[in-house]
Amino acid sequence: MPLFTSKRKIIAPPLPVDYWCQLSPEFVFGVPFGWTDFNESQFAEWWQRNGRRPLAGVYVERLGPLSTVVTMERPVDQAVNKKQFSVQAPQASRELPEGMRLVQNPVSRVVGGAPAFISRAEGLEAGEEYGMTGPVVRATTVALALNRNWIYSISMIGPADQHQAYLPALDTMLGTWRWA
Repeated sequence: MPLFTSKRKIIAPPLPVDYWCQLSPEFVFGVPFGWTDFNESQFAEWWQRNGRRPLAGVYVERLGPLSTVVTMERPVDQAVNKKQFSVQAPQASRELPEGMRLVQNPVSRVVGGAPAFISRAEGLEAGEEYGMTGPVVRATTVALALNRNWIYSISMIGPADQHQAYLPALDTMLGTWRWA
């Protein structure tokens, strides 16, 4: 199937929206009940841990020692066209950090009217960072979207045993996404 046709699936929001996240001037999206915007200390912690500050971030209260977060970033500081995106995004989805494995191949979707690819990976991570002994199984679902020739990464990261339960929340955020 050609990548940029009307046959790309639009994500329907399955949950009601509690409020609109407007942390970034580049986009807004609906946030379901139970999720909260990042505060300044969480942005600072993300910066310290990952070496970059997300454009926006939300989290759900912990169901145990680990929380699930959704962050929005522009990981590449270089403009690309649709053809480049159609090649680079699926490749980037398959390039995983050590210890992670792809559990869902990239699928073509639409996020806020923009072409996107969504994939999911799982892997072990050191539990000490979360106050736990032994490794933790972490799951990550990533949507790479192209808007105005810029790639955006919308990532949901959290413990694998809770990940499936939070996918409807991510679908709500992606399904209500509006670019500025």
